[in-house]
Amino acid sequence: GEVVVASDARTSSEALKKALSSGLMSAGCAVADIGLVALPAFAYTTRERKARAGAIVTGSHNPPQDNGLKCYDRRGMEYTPREEEVLEGLIFNEQYKPVDWKKVGNRSYIANTNEEYAEAILRQVPKMEREIKVLVDCANGTASNVTPIILSKLGCKVFTINSSIDGTFPGRLPEPSPENLRNTCRLVREIKADIGIAHDGDADRLTVI
Repeated sequence: GEVVVASDARTSSEALKKALSSGLMSAGCAVADIGLVALPAFAYTTRERKARAGAIVTGSHNPPQDNGLKCYDRRGMEYTPREEEVLEGLIFNEQYKPVDWKKVGNRSYIANTNEEYAEAILRQVPKMEREIKVLVDCANGTASNVTPIILSKLGCKVFTINSSIDGTFPGRLPEPSPENLRNTCRLVREIKADIGIAHDGDADRLTVI
């Protein structure tokens, strides 16, 4: 069946995603590569496409040199610890079975995933009754193409920092911890924002200021 594949912006992510795709295709899976996306958009797309599974290469909130893999089921839900153990067992014990060359899977490229995810949210969430000022710290991660756009369309006055995607995370370390957000907290006060939102590297967590 089809497996949705994506990645965050880390410098190692594209190479690892290609290795992941090759392995899936060699086992007969069809790969739908949705590119560089926020993790919630990846989970949403896995469900909406009715794929058999999804796998995203991401280090999440960890330092830029770290990377990993998160697997999701057809419901767009992350694998449980038990499901992860089963998958790890298959890999470490080399129980996977490459298919004959005639059955090797293909890879397709799917565009506009972030935009479709944003539109799905906007269909469910009403616009603000009054304009609020929001500072969004995107951590130079994949939230940069999603959160500021959604908030703007909801009627917020949005200011952003660390909103250019860069897998070395030059603005700050990805985890939105108090230690890493001192400058962000200062800016929220200085511009008199009503609220601040700080993401991690793949936008699956946030801190509210």
